[in-house]
Amino acid sequence: MILRDLLTDYTAINILKFLYDKEKNSVYSIKFNKIIKRFSNFNNIGKSISILKKFDLISEDITKEDKIIVISAKGKHFIDIFDKLVELTNIENEAENKKSAKSFQIKYDLNQKEKKIMVLVYKLSKEAGNNKVFFDDLIRELYPKNNVNTTEVDKNINQLEDLNLVEKSQVKNKLFIELTPTGERTIKEQLVESLL
Repeated sequence: MILRDLLTDYTAINILKFLYDKEKNSVYSIKFNKIIKRFSNFNNIGKSISILKKFDLISEDITKEDKIIVISAKGKHFIDIFDKLVELTNIENEAENKKSAKSFQIKYDLNQKEKKIMVLVYKLSKEAGNNKVFFDDLIRELYPKNNVNTTEVDKNINQLEDLNLVEKSQVKNKLFIELTPTGERTIKEQLVESLL
């Protein structure tokens, strides 16, 4: 199955967006029958659900009465990026974007590790639904095989903090990292391809 199958399935994209919006409102699972009712004018909803499952964007649980559909972390991340792409290609907003665009853009010369740290902080914060990322979680993502080099990571994070791209905070002896607004803007403007 290729990405085009998903992107050209209008029903699948709408179902995923619906699940995403529901979860933002603290509704974490939806019954399949509710999806059928919500999208009654769409054909072949079962096929669209299958596509979403094949891409691991949703998960499905079968109960006695109905199927329960839940959006996955990957599904939420997909919608975040999809919304950004829609915004980038929206012709109606183009004139407004040009007006609000600054006449200059700061380009940061970041090394690969610094870029990776920023992208991981962004992804982990989106998955957790919290801006602050626990330092240990970041280390586990950077070094999944336990070849930990915290000194190098500290140095990179300090450099990013000096550039006002990330911010460190301590809560009860636990270190947290979060992107600053400048850091988020930098990811959207300069590192968006790393998120795909």
